[in-house]
Amino acid sequence: MGDVSPELLEAVERAQREPEGRFHSLANIIDVSGLERAYHRMRKDAAVGVDGVTKEQYWQALEAIYEQDFLDCAYGFRPGRSAHDAIRTLDQIVHRGAVS
Repeated sequence: MGDVSPELLEAVERAQREPEGRFHSLANIIDVSGLERAYHRMRKDAAVGVDGVTKEQYWQALEAIYEQDFLDCAYGFRPGRSAHDAIRTLDQIVHRGAVS
């Protein structure tokens, strides 16, 4: 199955083993780095898919869904946030004496 996470393989095996079973959530098997690699491998000049969604629209959809799961203190790979922002925030916390 190519570049597939062990969690996804386990889900595939379960689906094959229990065809009548139901998955209530697949969020725990999403390979975020795999999705990002696949997104960046897509050609910029490729036609839209059969669903009519462009590469850019797909990215905004993923961001809108998963941004809700991040804590305010998370800075990695977030829109409008950088490592510099994380360091700046940590510096402010340390100078306030909130960290012992």
